[in-house]
Amino acid sequence: MDANYQHSDNNSTMSGTKRPRVVAVPGFGGAGGDFMPLVERLPSCDWRLLTWPGCDGTSYVDPQFYQRDRLCEWLESVVRPTDVVFGYSMGGRLTLECMARGMELRAAIIVAAVPGIPSQKERRSRKDADDI
Repeated sequence: MDANYQHSDNNSTMSGTKRPRVVAVPGFGGAGGDFMPLVERLPSCDWRLLTWPGCDGTSYVDPQFYQRDRLCEWLESVVRPTDVVFGYSMGGRLTLECMARGMELRAAIIVAAVPGIPSQKERRSRKDADDI
């Protein structure tokens, strides 16, 4: 499955050098637009703003897509060895998984990518809140 992303003008240069390319991977159910405040504050980067397949409001994705192997294939189809990857929450966990599998990139910025909710009681409470 091809990655769905928005991007800034990648033909621009900064002081005669190519702008650093940043691939932004949102949290679960997130979209590229979630990163617009960062894009506006860091216009010197060439941004690739990913949206999770099926979360763009226009397409359906087989739930089987959301398995680690397929997600890593999806992310690796976008990331170049010279990219910086900015992963938030599930996007950060996916970035770490792909790096552990050997995905090459220039650098990673991982934000709020905790491994999960530790106790059964807290997981139940989170599930109940999500169901509202």
